[in-house]
This record gives sequence, C-alpha cells and structure tokens, in this order.
Amino acid sequence: MTIADGTRLLWAFALVIGVLSMAPCPDARAQDAGEAAPDDGGAEDDVSRKAAIHYEIAEKYYRIGEFAQALEAYGKAFELTRRPELNFNLAQCHRQLKQWEKAVFFYKRFVSALPEAEQVTLARRFIAEGERALQAERRAREALRRRQLGRVTVITRPPGADVVLDAEVEKPRGKTPLKLDLMRGEHRVLLRREGHARQVRRFTVRPDTSVSLTTDLIPLPNPRWLPPNWSAELGIVESFCFAGVCRLDEEGGHDGLLWMGVGVAGSLVRYWYRPGERDVTDTLPVRKFVGTGVDFRWHTTASDAIDAELTGFSLGGHVRFGRTLGWRALVAYALAGAGYGYSEARLALDGPMESAHGAYFSVGAGFLLTPRGLPLGLGFQLIHQLFFWDRDALSHDATWFTFTLVRTW
Repeated sequence: MTIADGTRLLWAFALVIGVLSMAPCPDARAQDAGEAAPDDGGAEDDVSRKAAIHYEIAEKYYRIGEFAQALEAYGKAFELTRRPELNFNLAQCHRQLKQWEKAVFFYKRFVSALPEAEQVTLARRFIAEGERALQAERRAREALRRRQLGRVTVITRPPGADVVLDAEVEKPRGKTPLKLDLMRGEHRVLLRREGHARQVRRFTVRPDTSVSLTTDLIPLPNPRWLPPNWSAELGIVESFCFAGVCRLDEEGGHDGLLWMGVGVAGSLVRYWYRPGERDVTDTLPVRKFVGTGVDFRWHTTASDAIDAELTGFSLGGHVRFGRTLGWRALVAYALAGAGYGYSEARLALDGPMESAHGAYFSVGAGFLLTPRGLPLGLGFQLIHQLFFWDRDALSHDATWFTFTLVRTW
C-alpha cells in the first residue's frame, strides 16, 4: 500500500467517525412529556451520509485507475462537506490526470488549510513536481509555437519606415529594420516614411524559416507648396466711410461723401481641409478649405476744414471659404463675419468728440501669396462692414482695403 493509499483510507476513516459523531441525541424532556423529540441534526446527518457514499465511490474508482470518475465523486463529497482534507484527494486525481495547474492549486489549498497535517510534506513535494511539469509544458508550447512561426526581417533603404502589418492600420509594429515572428500563411506590410511613396509588399510565411524582405523606398518630389494649417496676418488698412458722420460740408453739415482714414488690422486663422487634401503630394493642384479666425481693426483720421475727425476700432470673428489656385502658393477666399465696433467722431468742426458703439456684420474677399521657402507671404483683403450703432447721429458703414504680411504654418 502506498503513502497516498494510506492517506485516502485515513480520510475515509475520519469521515466515517465524523458521520457517527453527528448522530442525533434524543431530548429526554420531550420524551417524558410524551412528545417526539425534534430532529435538529437530521438534515446534517443526511448530508454527511451522502458525502460518505460519494467518498466511497471515489475510492473505488481511484483504486482501479478511473481517475476522472474518482475526481467527480470526490468533488461531490467536497461540495457537501467542505472538509479541507478532501483538497488532497482532489489534487491527487488532477495529478494522475496530469492536470498540473489544478493539482498544484488543490495541493496549495490543502497546505494552507491544514499546515500541521502529516501529509503536508508530501503535498509540498507534489507541488514542486507540478510546477516543474507546468514549466516543461510552457517550454514545449513555446517551442511548438516557434516551430509554427516564420521569422521575417523587414529592411528598407533608407531605414526608419513605419511597418504596418496586415490590417493593423492604426498601430505600426515598429520602424525598419524590424524582425517579425509571424504565423504561417499570406501576409502584407505597408511601408511608409515621410517624403517617400508608400509601398505595399506581400509575402508568404513558412513555418520555422527565416526570410529577409528588402525594399528601396521611392522619394517623392519635394512639394512646391503645402496649404497652411494656420495663418497670422498683420497689415495696414485704408478705410472708406459712407454717409453719416463721414464728411462735413462747408456749412458744417454732412454731405454723405466718402471719407478715408488709415489704421492697422490683424487676424489669426485656422484652416480646415477634407481628409487627404493636405497630404504631402504633388498630384493635387486644387485644395478646398474652410477657415475660422478672429480679427481686429483700428483706424483714425485728422480733421481739416471739410472732413470730420473720426476714430474707431472693431473686434470680431469670421469664416473663410476658399481654395488653392493652379499656382498653389496662391489662396483665394470669400469671408463673412460679425463682431463689435466702437467709434468716436466730432459732429461739428469745433465741437467735442462723441462716441457710439454697436454690432456689425461683414462680407469680403481676399487672397494670400505664400511661396515655399520664404518666411513671410503677402495678403490682401477687401471687406465691407455694416454697423448697427446705438446713436443715429454717429451712424456710418465702412469699407476696408487691407495689405498684410502673412506667416503660415
């Protein structure tokens, strides 16, 4: 008889003793009263008897080498009693079935629950044996996996290209030169490097083989110009004022003719393109865009014998709708905007300066010329502002000619 067999008989004996010890004891007082004693331990007695039956069945299966059936019966006994000793029996079945991971689990649970038990030394020996078996299985699986894989070395000239494998568009595997362990079968890689044409290579991977995939990347022609993402514009304006306080006649009245002032203007604009329209390519002559920006303008004029003295500023935003032209360093656009304006004017030649403020709506058009390689470009805008002043006496509209220096990026 082996140590393990002796252990199982010991647990069987302990289980039988436990069953007998849980037999109900009659209540003398209830019997004296002529009443039946309540059987408080009846349910537990029934559970223990069922557990003992499952245990005996498991022992019989274990002795004839039917370890799977023994495992099932031990498991039913454990579910009924939750006796920690049965962890050893469950572990033994898993060990005989070479289910090492579960065997180690139940051995460890047995040692944790009964650290002073006689079989702890044996359980620890089986734990070490199971862990060695698990490591051997992992090594075998890894060796099998590697035999099923093929190694591909991806090389590009020049190096540094992103390697996108199969459909993994959003997550490149790395940059060339790159070694990949791949499953057998058909694969493809997308090679992309800034300033070079993208290339796709298809290849077949065979198990336990190594191949080298070398690709000469084709440089793209340097683009003559790239549409901007942002532009900052600062310039000089000439403003023309219509009607209202724009001009005084010789008698001190307003004749509604044009008045001209000078000032400065600035804008910061963000440009938006459809997907792919800002790629580095020389094959797309026209690109459409929408721009959103903020701007300010300030102007003034000195009074003389006829003109009214007028000063003001405006602050607002606008939207541009445009496109690049055949000569792609040139951008043309139309715009619409709105904002706030403030103005001061002298209603009489010797009178005080009076102020007004209000909202405005603007429309206009312009262009940018930003040749590649130059730090600054040139721009021009023609914009008309329709104001809604809070004082009719100071009401007027304005048209602006703006000549700007432009920085794009």
